[in-house]
Amino acid sequence: MKRTVLSLLIFLSIHAFGQVPNPGFEDWPGLDPTGWSTTNIQSVVTCITPSSDAHGGSQAARGEVVTNFGNPWPPVLHTPAGFPMTQDHGEFRGYYKLVSAANLEMLVVAMLLDANGQIVAIGETMLPPAAAYQEFIVPLDHGAGSGEAPASARVQMNFSDGADQPGAIGSYFLVDDLSFSGTPMGITGPSTMAIPMTVAPMPVPDASTIAFTLPAAMHVTMEVRDVQGRTVHELHNGPLPQGVHRMPWAPSAALADGIYTITLQHDGNLTTQRIVLARNRNRP
Repeated sequence: MKRTVLSLLIFLSIHAFGQVPNPGFEDWPGLDPTGWSTTNIQSVVTCITPSSDAHGGSQAARGEVVTNFGNPWPPVLHTPAGFPMTQDHGEFRGYYKLVSAANLEMLVVAMLLDANGQIVAIGETMLPPAAAYQEFIVPLDHGAGSGEAPASARVQMNFSDGADQPGAIGSYFLVDDLSFSGTPMGITGPSTMAIPMTVAPMPVPDASTIAFTLPAAMHVTMEVRDVQGRTVHELHNGPLPQGVHRMPWAPSAALADGIYTITLQHDGNLTTQRIVLARNRNRP
């Protein structure tokens, strides 16, 4: 049975389990659920709402692609900043429904961060349409992490069509009963399924190349993500043959300098590589 324990999660989380704030979305006093941020805009557009169609308790979060000034407006549900997480975990899980008017999937990204804001573990998954509630589990990969103890965590959920478009109006998802759990895996070293990546030059100036070697032909999705887990550039999404590959990346001028993560999804596994974008603005 769910309980609303938001105040304890905020003020006493260091003594508790450092779990997801308001994990069942029972506490929803205003525009957004307590402990979460959305793409809702007061008096303009509302795409994330409470729903009585819940997996447990009385409410779930419902995200729908709606119309805003004649254009599709995407629902994004995320924790606005790292919430306290002092216990390490091996997975992020929850329950979802997804009703799509087009070829949309639901992207779930979860990460653990250390006291310096560096990634300890990261995981993501793409969830297909589901008419009834289904459990999802996102394994957290520690292989490319800092090796430090976690101090905070971040979570984000949104639609993805693989083309950076908001999706078809009327598509919606429901999420409920979120939690971190499981035993951390791969903390002492890279996963045996990890594919090492080399980024050069590093730090990244105006352009860079990510090199990696595939042990066999496979489908690969490679993306650049910011510290909140949002995709800022898709480098590749499709099959690649066995052998050495080099993916060029030219960051857009609008992208701020800072820390980013290259994610390489392959055969159900996830390899990550932290990179630093630091343009030389003093060049002639």
